[in-house]
Amino acid sequence: MGFSDFDWPQDSQLFPKHETVTQYLEDYAADIKHLIHFNTQVLDINLAGTKQDGQDVWCVKTQRVKHNTQGAVIETRYDAVVVANGHFAVPFIPQIKGMKGWAEQYPNAISHSMYYKKPEDYTDLKTIVVGSGASGIDIAMQLMQACKLPLIQSQKSKGFLLSDPTPKKQEREEIVEFIIEDRAVRFADGTVEKDIDCILFCTGYFYSYPFLNNLDPPLVTSGTHVENLYQHLIYRPHPTLCLPTLQQRVIPFPMAEAQSAVIARLWNNRISLPSISSMKTWEQNLLNETNGGGRDFHLLLFPKDANYINAMFEWSMSASDAETKGKRPPRWGEKQYWMREKFPEIKKAFQDRGEGRHQVRTLEELGFDFEKVKEEVYVEQKSLL
Repeated sequence: MGFSDFDWPQDSQLFPKHETVTQYLEDYAADIKHLIHFNTQVLDINLAGTKQDGQDVWCVKTQRVKHNTQGAVIETRYDAVVVANGHFAVPFIPQIKGMKGWAEQYPNAISHSMYYKKPEDYTDLKTIVVGSGASGIDIAMQLMQACKLPLIQSQKSKGFLLSDPTPKKQEREEIVEFIIEDRAVRFADGTVEKDIDCILFCTGYFYSYPFLNNLDPPLVTSGTHVENLYQHLIYRPHPTLCLPTLQQRVIPFPMAEAQSAVIARLWNNRISLPSISSMKTWEQNLLNETNGGGRDFHLLLFPKDANYINAMFEWSMSASDAETKGKRPPRWGEKQYWMREKFPEIKKAFQDRGEGRHQVRTLEELGFDFEKVKEEVYVEQKSLL
């Protein structure tokens, strides 16, 4: 999960707490902290034109915001822009029959994981968690310690993470209708659950870049994915705009590191892009694979995520001077592929430790030993010869 040139603290638990991750990022960025403009809002980014040599010119409007006071709007011109503000700011909640009236009748009963703070807020409340991704699983485990049992977890399809059946949690199909009478919901199998206090949607986010609304062609129309990109990264019409780590269900730090190597060498003219038509074909092929794009467009389930990191490595290292100039990006080998494939089992084994999970520091403590597995496979293959 970490950057290739920066280790986690030795005392970090196997799945680090959010405080540990925050400190890790702050420590990693320490040597460039003086370049960061804090308390600054980006109001607008637009393509202002081109220089005589054909180089793009981007105009970035920013404003200092602090303690409810606003500074003057500042315009600065740049040759290139990286948009790395993340994509977890505009909650996505699916439109379900009767939801609007239900929400009006029972205010504050429907929420999204973006606003979730602590399980105590749901003490003794009959609760439905919608979604079985990482957030849905993690939040459900916390809520089971406080909410009225059993917690109900509604899911459209089986999640990629593993969890054992428990009397504390009841798995149900997706919600297809909200029924105001009896404060109820109907599930896809026709069953109805009454007297619901809270429904927490852990259903992801829209892609949104309100400061990039003037691009033509646009980056976002429906909000389900980012458009007119090559390799989920480079704005095809003007490659001096890049948007790293848009992908879903990936390990973001090594992904960002691999993409950053591509961006740096591309903008330094040490590697090149394919033709416009080839880049359009790449996007169209992915649209065809994902039935027109939608929320699966940036979904890189294993092994696609690992293959993508290695593809970024190969592309960045194709620079003629890559071995002697610049940082060497991560490349996943046999062990990283094995860990990624085993991730659902590892996560479950970690969660099954309960409070004891906070003392777990290594995979081996959970029974996952790559070297041992590798040796066993070698012995088995040798015996077959």
